[in-house]
Amino acid sequence: MLIVLAVVQPQLALAMAVGAVLGVGVGLLALKHTHVAMSDGRRVYTPNPWIGGALTVLLVGRLAWRWTHDGLAATQAAPSALTLGLAAVLIVYSLVYLIGLMLQMRKLASAQASEPQAADQTRP
Repeated sequence: MLIVLAVVQPQLALAMAVGAVLGVGVGLLALKHTHVAMSDGRRVYTPNPWIGGALTVLLVGRLAWRWTHDGLAATQAAPSALTLGLAAVLIVYSLVYLIGLMLQMRKLASAQASEPQAADQTRP
């Protein structure tokens, strides 16, 4: 829907494009700081709580700022480039992070599946 909005209102396209690029960067950073491991035969991961939390605080803070300064008219006002840019950061971050996490989990599962076979081949 953000892409459709960027086409319909081109003045917002730059903010959403910058937000998307930042979202890719933040998503890759979050993947770098996520620990993926096997525990009791299950794949588990531990995300970095600061990255997602900071993005959420930014968006909620922006929405609160807009609501306190525009009041109820904020719901009927034209979309803000800053707000939509932050929304693009969150959406693209989520997509990059989830796809990357799925790939890491799949890689971990395939490495785990190949370990017993390698151990069987080394036995005399």
